[in-house]
Amino acid sequence: MIGGQANLVDAVRGTLEHS
Repeated sequence: MIGGQANLVDAVRGTLEHS
């Protein structure tokens, strides 16, 4: 569960914070 999911959450969080 940790790794692929964490990477996806990191990408989504980065995009949301980047906006």
